[in-house]
Amino acid sequence: MGVGVFLRFRVFLFPVALFCLFFFVRLKQAEIVFEKPRLYLWGEGVPVLSTLDGYYWLRLAEMIREGAYRPGAPDPLRNAPDNQFGEDEKKVRLPSPPPLLSVLLALTAWISGEPVDRAFLSFPLIPFLAGLLAFPLFFIGKRLWGELAGLGMALGGLFCLEYMVRTDVLRLDTDALNPFFLFLIAYLLLGLLKDFGYRKLIALTVTVHLFQWWYSHPGLILPLLGFYGLGLLISGRGLKETARRTALVVLFCNPWILYEGFCNLWAMVAKYMFPGLMKEELSLIPPEVFSRSVSELKALGMWKVFGLTLTHPLLGYLSLGGLVLFFMRDRRCVILLPLLCLGMMSFWGPRRFMIYLGPFMGLGIGALLQLAEDILEGKLKGKLLLSMRMFLICLLFGSVVAPSKFDVKPVPQIGAPLAEAMGRMRVELSEEAFIWSWWDYGYPVSQIARKAVYLDGGCWRNSKALLVARSFVAKDFQTAYNLINGTTELGKKGIKELLEEGKTPGEVIGEIQQGKYNGELRCPVYWLLTGLDIPKFYWISFFGTWDPKKSEGRHLPYFTLGLCEGRGGGVLCQRGIVDLKRGVLLIPPSKRVKLGELQMIELDEGDRGRIIKVLRMGGGPSVFLVKKGEFMWGYLAKPEVKDTVFHRLFFLGEETSFFEPVFSDFPHVRIFKVKEEM
Repeated sequence: MGVGVFLRFRVFLFPVALFCLFFFVRLKQAEIVFEKPRLYLWGEGVPVLSTLDGYYWLRLAEMIREGAYRPGAPDPLRNAPDNQFGEDEKKVRLPSPPPLLSVLLALTAWISGEPVDRAFLSFPLIPFLAGLLAFPLFFIGKRLWGELAGLGMALGGLFCLEYMVRTDVLRLDTDALNPFFLFLIAYLLLGLLKDFGYRKLIALTVTVHLFQWWYSHPGLILPLLGFYGLGLLISGRGLKETARRTALVVLFCNPWILYEGFCNLWAMVAKYMFPGLMKEELSLIPPEVFSRSVSELKALGMWKVFGLTLTHPLLGYLSLGGLVLFFMRDRRCVILLPLLCLGMMSFWGPRRFMIYLGPFMGLGIGALLQLAEDILEGKLKGKLLLSMRMFLICLLFGSVVAPSKFDVKPVPQIGAPLAEAMGRMRVELSEEAFIWSWWDYGYPVSQIARKAVYLDGGCWRNSKALLVARSFVAKDFQTAYNLINGTTELGKKGIKELLEEGKTPGEVIGEIQQGKYNGELRCPVYWLLTGLDIPKFYWISFFGTWDPKKSEGRHLPYFTLGLCEGRGGGVLCQRGIVDLKRGVLLIPPSKRVKLGELQMIELDEGDRGRIIKVLRMGGGPSVFLVKKGEFMWGYLAKPEVKDTVFHRLFFLGEETSFFEPVFSDFPHVRIFKVKEEM
């Protein structure tokens, strides 16, 4: 009986081993969180996250845990001022039902007894969920060919660099289970090709509904169902039987979900492949323009993608040959084509699709080694056969899993000092306060500070984002104030109404900047400026200088030189050397930048700055050296930036009748209160 049980469960040996290996690797990588608490922890051991969206799921989990979650109700901390003062039907609402990820976070907190914002680290929820991908991948490869094919597919999926980055212990995001559900659906459809039964249909419907609850992108399921029908036809089932089985599958998958899937699929195709194809609502700037600033939407190319999914890019071409062999061998493989196409979009589209390509890259290598095993199996016996099999497994592992993938570490999206400042905002600012900031900080502010935000990661491709950007690049404080006040008074709805009346975007922007729509602020407004705005200023300035008539903007980037110190006739910085005699900046390894001006700014104990030295050296970019106590930081930028409100507030902390300093911790964060109009 013991032997029979072993043989029955032997099939789980490989996927369980891979799950344990993946989970162990992620736990080892997570040790750095506790080894460097100043980088990863704030407050009483609260971790900072490696994705901005994670703060949204975390806040909803806290609301669930507190009993404050009301499915379908307006979200009180998003889309200011429209959600707080606008018409009810236009408000951004809380998801109904609450997202499965947030439910799991709340459940983890309940089981562990830890607060929600720490429980997912006490029990590494995301690595655990991400490791489940090993099971459907292994069994797909094994079912269609053999164990080496399944092992290659599972290794390729789990240790794809993009998947490892997107599933670290501090990344609360849906990518942890997206591939698992889609490949599980594909596996169940493969089973339904051969043995059509109600137990498999029930398993399919449960998986589809869980996926819908987890990700709400049913459009990804539709191609799988379509190719299931194609698989039935090419398997010789006949048109009538194919129609009957496909209809039952559609019925069990819930026709309403599939109807939503058609709309969702069209939206995804338009977003990722044909930006601007779908009709957008009236806005001061075309929403697709904002997509230019999203780094993950930029194509990497085939060579780079192969290098990120396997140990060497050349193996990618070898893997493609293995995939051709694999798909030609068994007609049932046609069901996997939609997922393969989804993964191949990473060649010319967003890099996130690599998490679907990784399994196929590993499968291609595994298929070639599976073929080698099948050929040698009939010629070798005993220990030689076992040795050959172990060699092929090691060769497969070495081809798919690069040693560098074991060194992937979480990268916080906001630093601990900024999180500390947001924690102070929660305590020191009034509950009804609005926070004016760039969209990246929307979710963290709403979760940590529990304050309403104008923009966040789910609400940023709109007119308000352009107006926020214009406040950063404004040349005077009055204009910046008018932009904040006018936006708070009008909201997204009011701006849209002005455009519907026939006003051009340029006219609306001009009137808001002139203060035509200013009113009494109905709630306190605070302006959050952070050190992270400096690298983001490349795109903030582009949107802030956007000319609606010319459909173009200007990039005014900063380049951070890091910590600096005076050395002889120059300044030595972490990322460059300022040669004062020659008037140049030397950037390793060999770049030389002719400088136009060098400014030395000294901050007092209250972080108020004064320019203590100005050296003019000619035409070219400017260098700003900011000294605070024993430390000095350097920045390279175009000369125009020194006149922007952002530069004057963040670097100099200028006193103004429009913005009152509330909190400052340069170079991390400054917070200003927007005063009432005089």
